[in-house]
Amino acid sequence: MSIVPLPCANGMFLATHCFYSPNDSLDAKLVLVRPENGKWAVSKVNDIPCLHRFDIVRSKERNYLIACTLKEKYETENDWRFPGKVLCSTLSDNFLKGSNVLPLKFEELKSGLLKNHGYSKKRMNGNDMAVISSENGIFSFLPPISPHDDWEISKILDMPCSDAVLIDFDGCGEDEILSLSPFHGDCLAIHKRIKGRYEKVWEYSKPFEFAHAIFPTIINGMPCVIAGCRSGVRELLIVYFDGERYRTMLIDKDTGCMNVYHQKVGGDDIVIAANGEIDEVAYYRLEI
Repeated sequence: MSIVPLPCANGMFLATHCFYSPNDSLDAKLVLVRPENGKWAVSKVNDIPCLHRFDIVRSKERNYLIACTLKEKYETENDWRFPGKVLCSTLSDNFLKGSNVLPLKFEELKSGLLKNHGYSKKRMNGNDMAVISSENGIFSFLPPISPHDDWEISKILDMPCSDAVLIDFDGCGEDEILSLSPFHGDCLAIHKRIKGRYEKVWEYSKPFEFAHAIFPTIINGMPCVIAGCRSGVRELLIVYFDGERYRTMLIDKDTGCMNVYHQKVGGDDIVIAANGEIDEVAYYRLEI
């Protein structure tokens, strides 16, 4: 579900392992993967049941690992009685010393998050901010500026949400929120802060069923979000603001994109999509 390169670690990365679905994730764990003699060596770091998303967030000179569990546990299929949590651990320099991988010591930042699914990261004033979406709403998590400070946790938007990203579409100097809602839902929408609170200002004209893939980026100097859904039209598209109104550009359809990523490669805008519903990884070169 997540792959996160370790800073200055020569090809090593952390990954979620053994999360297959909301009904098959009790054995989920955080693993360290490193290149060794042309192969990949995988070492367990921590068992974290139902670990869905995680990331490294940076504040000043310190790295923190933030981990989100979709739920705490389950006893039957589609059992949502045990809400998920947000956990964190300081990622110290000792983590990579020696051949043995030491388990991380996690603390609980927030509990009671039903369908704790969405995660994105935003750089704010030189520090990273985690944006976490659940049935309870969209929350921001700012890491401590100094080791003696606490995390700053705030609710940004009070609505059930599967995924959300913050991006300044229109250049007003303040981020809008693009949301996929509710959990694995069919609404692709943009919310803008008006008179101190976020209000919906745009919604995609057709159902965006099983909305799942989301990636904020800049293409040709224009802030935009690439979004994909896994059911219905199964579209992969770009959402942007043309100076007057919000618009979309279709990349592909009938694919069922689960996750998506954009990168500038040799001057070209490249999109990589995990089109899980048709069992492919697709590579798109955008001509805009």
